[in-house]
Amino acid sequence: MLMEDLSSLGTGQGHHYDLLTVRVEDGKARLQEAGRPSDFIVRAEEFGVPQRRHRAIIVGIRSDLSGKAARAEIAVSALTRTVSDVIGTMPELGSGISRGRDDSSAWRKEVVEAAKLLAKIHKGKESAPLREAFSSVTKRMKSGSLSRRTASYLLDGYGTSNDELLRWLERPELRTIAQHETRGPRTSHLGHLNYLYSLFPTRIDKNKNKKLVL
Repeated sequence: MLMEDLSSLGTGQGHHYDLLTVRVEDGKARLQEAGRPSDFIVRAEEFGVPQRRHRAIIVGIRSDLSGKAARAEIAVSALTRTVSDVIGTMPELGSGISRGRDDSSAWRKEVVEAAKLLAKIHKGKESAPLREAFSSVTKRMKSGSLSRRTASYLLDGYGTSNDELLRWLERPELRTIAQHETRGPRTSHLGHLNYLYSLFPTRIDKNKNKKLVL
């Protein structure tokens, strides 16, 4: 029904629209006819975006003009980009507390307590990796140093990379970084798995669920 409505938007003026999808093949992005509804799903990571964001995008071109678009194409990098590729050349920052006393000792205390609580909640055999990860959080927070919450200095090599993505992102003429800082959660939010999970580096095990890796 939706596809029929979209393709006939211009019938009042004697026009119909061809509904095309954006496909990436052989390092080129082109407009093509969709063979099935799932073909309209565009995967951001295929276009060099460091995020697995999938969206349905339908490109409608008036039928009498769509033939010209058949030859249109743009080159797309075959490299899969990560968040580290984009912000890895910026100073490392840590989180903090948005309400109440915000210093290293208060932050360490709140994170350790939240990690202990989550480790206690995840008791089952299947939750062993998470439980072990949360237990290791307490050890790390007791012994490791904490990163600052804001920084403006440039790391060595900033703006000199030959990497295509970094050449586009970084500006050699910059002498400082503006607004490079982290947000602090409320202490009550630290007990939620999703938030504490996001505070530490992670990796994806292809055969299992997400795991914390510290």
